[in-house]
Amino acid sequence: EAVAANLNDFPAAQFQDVNSGNRIAFNLTAERLKDRDLEIGVTDSQYGSRPVIKVNDKWSSRPLPAPHSYDSRSITFGIYRGFDIVHTIRIPASAFRVGANVITIQNLSGTGMHGFISNAMVFDYIGLRD
Repeated sequence: EAVAANLNDFPAAQFQDVNSGNRIAFNLTAERLKDRDLEIGVTDSQYGSRPVIKVNDKWSSRPLPAPHSYDSRSITFGIYRGFDIVHTIRIPASAFRVGANVITIQNLSGTGMHGFISNAMVFDYIGLRD
């Protein structure tokens, strides 16, 4: 069963310049190695921010299209509900391994400022599906 090791430390929002590269660590048995969909629900995105992931430092997702988002400091103004989007990333079984696995989530965007006004997204949920 895939169980994240650091759920208590996972942030509500991820800013490119502040806390990008959040990691979810989990274990898989040989029976659980298969193609999977990683769903990342985002309630708000500023400056076109969207997730790009890396699995075990050996597989990376392709860039997703920019979502409809605020081209402003929406999150730092207290806006946490925006356009609600679910990003689905298909991960091949070959990206996983028996035992310890790590998914790293980074931000992708070509715009934004710096620090807490850099491109960012607010998470609603993250799920690894069969």
